[in-house]
Amino acid sequence: MRIRSLVAVCVLGLATGCGGDSGDKPELVLQPVTGTVKVDGQPAEGVSVTFVPADGAGPEQVAASGTTDSSGQFSLNVSPDEEGVPAGKYRVLVSKIVKPDGTPLGPDEMAADAGAENVLPPVYQDPAQTPLGADVPEGGKSFDFEVKGS
Repeated sequence: MRIRSLVAVCVLGLATGCGGDSGDKPELVLQPVTGTVKVDGQPAEGVSVTFVPADGAGPEQVAASGTTDSSGQFSLNVSPDEEGVPAGKYRVLVSKIVKPDGTPLGPDEMAADAGAENVLPPVYQDPAQTPLGADVPEGGKSFDFEVKGS
């Protein structure tokens, strides 16, 4: 009888889920965020753009990222399946990782294995130092960022 009770408790636990009450986690309301990145005045392709919650951000904020296309445009995603970012204040990080010959990394290549490096100044990768910021309102917004190449 004791084993049946233990099995019943385990099955009940699996049926209700693990890791606490889902009510503890705030629901993310994602706002569409797009924009452009220019490096030294020119649209930049292959720039990784990441919004990280600024100091004092609320628990409903999460990081989101995107990569610029050939016209320098990006769209943010919190995951591959979820477009946008919660409203709030963010620090904006940008980097452009290229191989020694200047070509971008392929989808299956690792930066270290290819000898790739960031060609943008490191200040743009440090949340404490980046001069770039964004205040995402309800309803979303488009942002334009100008970056100095060196």
